[in-house]
Amino acid sequence: RKHQEQMKKEMETILSRLKQSEETNRHLRERAGSIRRSLHDLEITKEGYDNLSGLPEDQLSIPEYVSMRFYEVVQPLKNKINDLHVKNEKQCEEINGYKHQLKSLIESYEEERRCRSELDTRCQRLTLQLSDTKQLIHQGDFRIENYDKVKRYQIFWSCYYW
Repeated sequence: RKHQEQMKKEMETILSRLKQSEETNRHLRERAGSIRRSLHDLEITKEGYDNLSGLPEDQLSIPEYVSMRFYEVVQPLKNKINDLHVKNEKQCEEINGYKHQLKSLIESYEEERRCRSELDTRCQRLTLQLSDTKQLIHQGDFRIENYDKVKRYQIFWSCYYW
């Protein structure tokens, strides 16, 4: 009998502790749910961070503490992102400038190539004209030097065909 009573007391104690544990567990779940809901909006402003960082950590609520630590981690990354964005924009502008410069250089190259082609053609034409002119001059010099022979030749053939 004593043993049964002792077992009964132990069972009641265990049941009591189990109920107490279940109640504590339910309470902790509710608290965890409310903390989870409060942690959805962690971002704070610089002013909010300055206000929270002035307080001792033991006076901060969990969401305030997490928001403060979140700000400390995220803000340098945001600053770096902004710096990289500015650098990226500058480099895009620089690239666009280089593109325009390249386009104008290509256009001027094409224009110079076209002009050179025209000049080469003109040079060839002038070279041919010069050659023709030299030949005509040479023929003229030959006629002057050999005027008598040329004249006799012309007279001979003119008489021959009469």
